[in-house]
Amino acid sequence: MNSEPNSVARFTGRAVTAGAVISLLMAIGAPFSRYVLYSSPLVFTSFSWGVVTTWLLFVVFEMGVLRRFRFWRPMSSPEFAVAFMIATVGSSLTTTEVAGPIVTHIGGIHYFASPENRWHETLDSLLPVWLLPTDTHNAVKWLFDGVPQGQTYPWADWVVPLFWHGSFTAAFLLVQFALVGLLRKHWVEHERLTFPIMQMAVELIQQPEEGEFRPPWSRPRLFWFGFFIPLTFLTLQMLSWFWPTVPQLPTNLGAISFGTEYPALNMNLYWPVIGIAFFANKEVIFSLLFFTVLGTLVTGWLTRLGIDVGVGAQPMQWLNMGALTVMVLWFLWLARRHLWSAARRAMGKPDGDDDSNEFISYRTAYLIIIGAVAYMVFWMQVSGSSIAIAFLLIVMGTIVYLGIARLSFEAGVFHVNAPLRLVDMIVDATGSANISHASMAALAQHYWRFSNVKSLFLVTFGHAGALSQQMEIPRRRLNPAIVIVTVATTLLATWYTLYLGVAYGGYNFTDWIFRSGPADPFISLMKWISNPLPADFRRITFFGIGGGLMVLFSVLRYAFPWWPLHPIGLAICFSFHIKESILSFLIAWVAKSLTLRLGGIKLFRRTVPLFVGIVVGAFVGTAMCFLVDMIWFPMSGHAVEFK
Repeated sequence: MNSEPNSVARFTGRAVTAGAVISLLMAIGAPFSRYVLYSSPLVFTSFSWGVVTTWLLFVVFEMGVLRRFRFWRPMSSPEFAVAFMIATVGSSLTTTEVAGPIVTHIGGIHYFASPENRWHETLDSLLPVWLLPTDTHNAVKWLFDGVPQGQTYPWADWVVPLFWHGSFTAAFLLVQFALVGLLRKHWVEHERLTFPIMQMAVELIQQPEEGEFRPPWSRPRLFWFGFFIPLTFLTLQMLSWFWPTVPQLPTNLGAISFGTEYPALNMNLYWPVIGIAFFANKEVIFSLLFFTVLGTLVTGWLTRLGIDVGVGAQPMQWLNMGALTVMVLWFLWLARRHLWSAARRAMGKPDGDDDSNEFISYRTAYLIIIGAVAYMVFWMQVSGSSIAIAFLLIVMGTIVYLGIARLSFEAGVFHVNAPLRLVDMIVDATGSANISHASMAALAQHYWRFSNVKSLFLVTFGHAGALSQQMEIPRRRLNPAIVIVTVATTLLATWYTLYLGVAYGGYNFTDWIFRSGPADPFISLMKWISNPLPADFRRITFFGIGGGLMVLFSVLRYAFPWWPLHPIGLAICFSFHIKESILSFLIAWVAKSLTLRLGGIKLFRRTVPLFVGIVVGAFVGTAMCFLVDMIWFPMSGHAVEFK
């Protein structure tokens, strides 16, 4: 463990302040960019351009300006890492993960109910009043329509429902927090996962040489070559907004199709995907490519056999979910010795694993998981759910969040959703005819929480654990800062989302969080009640097939060292985001394979600046387009990044 002077030098107040300021800026900027400006969302992935670019501006300013003043002691790489970790984790819940839908979705029944859909007549008796904002004083109506001139908005009507929904959300986030505390050492030290995003961050916090005021990553010519590739594409695209005759370099290069029955594979250039994937293990990237192509072929074959696998049928997403579930259970099984050792430490046994430099002690982690799960089950039972349904939702939710995090830690995937909406999956697997109306109503209350899962908090916090190991940062000192900043940022973002809806009229925004999202839970609930169905064994069969295939490929992987195919791609190969990024993954895989074959690790290190430049250039270009949108295209911006 680090000595105290060294630990203090690595964890300073100015580093914490920098990370906190960036995170709090995202609490305002992220909702505004998404709902009002309609530009590229500042926070949308686990490696969001808004957070990273703001942090990079701070790094460049510190190295290029502040270091020239005698009163300023140059910041160290660990300090930059602390700011990065606090900013990325703290801002992870500012839009789609929590702050957006927790405001809009719980009030959807009041705004979208009508005499035709009979929501109030059918559902009012099933929905506890303490979970929904009352519309007696137009709290929901004015959120979507805006406050009439001269009227005062009833902010107090949101306090009770936001408190209860917030308490469940906090409990679920505490489970994720504790899981990172338990599993960090296993991920980093035992399995030695690659953490591609963390590797990119390490490249960006290198210290300049004595007397040099430029970041080291900005010096190689190869960096600037990579930097100007995406910047050129984005600059031409931005200029075409003013002068349509300006020629553009296309990032959509068409599609590949194997036949009319086969889904097309779109060939898109996503520059950050290329840059991050270059740091991933090439066998893992090949797995994504192989299973995506194989899945496309299988979909076409099943279609030709007359099996409905088109849009809405979702059997292939069920296959992904089965594979993802088994993958997580498999990795937890591989971690069993560490988890047992941690449990012995929690019970005070001297032979337990050392937890002195973890985010929290293992005893605290286990107590948090037990207490948080018990509270969530109690919460759902009080809201009308059976204990079995509540427990199933919590367990499957945790598995999905861990699965997406694993994809990020190994493959560098920073933008992907869960294969299925968990609430729909539970109802389909159990059968709406076999679940009480009260349990289904309780499930509908969590529709927003498990319908657009990107696992940003767990992913960013897991990367913080890996980066803190690399930079030898004391995690016990880092822990309170991350927690406080995350809570403050999420509360501010939640309030600001509510404010934007009230000020502009949320239904005027085009985003699903204010449009279709608030109605989805109650549309589904009415469908379940009015058309009760038995368990869907066809979909369950595909779930089982996916799980069985994951068992097969995992056994082959671990039993035979020569087996070339990593099974992780099977868990996500039918994801829209993976299929859309297949060309970008292919470029990264070919580049890394050729680099290692021609020059080994030495050539790989020399090539790294090229891909760092690609990511930085893409983010700088996106920031340039964002600023242009703010000045010339307010409320009609252009999303040049993921949306």
